[in-house]
Amino acid sequence: ELLEEITIYPFTKAQLKVILVVIRKTYGWRKKKAQISYGLISCLTGLDKRYVKKIVAGLIKDKVLIKEKLNATNVLGLNKSYPQWMLWITLNRGVSEDTHVVS
Repeated sequence: ELLEEITIYPFTKAQLKVILVVIRKTYGWRKKKAQISYGLISCLTGLDKRYVKKIVAGLIKDKVLIKEKLNATNVLGLNKSYPQWMLWITLNRGVSEDTHVVS
């Protein structure tokens, strides 16, 4: 079910890498949330740490990821309420409706 929902969303390659790390560090260890640093995500994905922070912030804004703070550590998890994901809205911001018309 989870993979089906992920495959229908137009995630970028970098977003998908981050999501897969979160899945591995949570569900891979039978947890819903886990302490995952930006540095760890950077090491596991090969992405720059600053870029990882930007991607995570965007995925949180789009309600794909859930973030809590535990002291100075990020606790991340995947939002399994897929209808709440806002990525489609974010992608369509600023796009007029007539651009979707097929002639």
